[in-house]
Amino acid sequence: MKKILVLFSLLAFVSNTYALTELKWWTEEYGPYNYRDKSTKKIEGISIELLEATHKELGVNMTRKNYKLAPWARGYKAAQKSGKMNVIFSTTRSAAREPIFKWFGPVAPATQSLFALKGTAKPSSDAQIKTFKIAVIREDIAQLVLEDKKLAFKVPSSKLVKLAKIKPMFKNVAKGKTKYFAYNENVAKFSLKNLYGGEFAGKFEVVYKLAENDELWYAVNKSVDDATVQKYQDALDRVKAKSSVRKVLKAKHDFVPATKAESLFANCGLTGSDQSCKK
Repeated sequence: MKKILVLFSLLAFVSNTYALTELKWWTEEYGPYNYRDKSTKKIEGISIELLEATHKELGVNMTRKNYKLAPWARGYKAAQKSGKMNVIFSTTRSAAREPIFKWFGPVAPATQSLFALKGTAKPSSDAQIKTFKIAVIREDIAQLVLEDKKLAFKVPSSKLVKLAKIKPMFKNVAKGKTKYFAYNENVAKFSLKNLYGGEFAGKFEVVYKLAENDELWYAVNKSVDDATVQKYQDALDRVKAKSSVRKVLKAKHDFVPATKAESLFANCGLTGSDQSCKK
């Protein structure tokens, strides 16, 4: 009888490990959270450090070489494919996206802002935003915020110039094709300073805050079972409490991670449905 129980326990462990290794990880150029370092050519960032430490905590043989860096719209589409074990990060957890994925996190706070060349007139109200032509990354949260009919902006799709990558978005505004671009504020500032050799340094400034009450999370395909997502959440919580991980994040990124208990979604489960659970 003991041998049978041991066998079942072993089979359960092997099955669980297999399920964890089946997950496919998609990410994008979204520094300082996830990006390819210009000098080392390796994928780096806050979300990468946290995920790598989480896999180590879970005993899963998964390294950053297994994380697929792709344009956001491509990864975002792949993460939603029915029956696929895909995860996309770092993803802003919004009301529109809430029912599409399961979630574990958070990675970091997030603010979506409107940028323009220095000296450009600043919008005076939410309502004025919809009169401008604005460059965005296709399917990025800034696009969703601007188009959301429940928010004040209600920007028509025809007013948005939807691009695949960050650099063309910057160029679009720098060359005067549009006056503004909308993006995660920290990511835009990091990218302008670190990724393009000073080409755009000092040219842009924030002219309007679009959404300040956001957070970045790991967004998991709904085909992945709840138990697996919960394992990642629990392991991530343990990792964030480790002094060794916190030292690395502070030294490399000047970043201190927040726990789920400190998150805006502390009272939410794997999915919060209408986000009524949000603080």
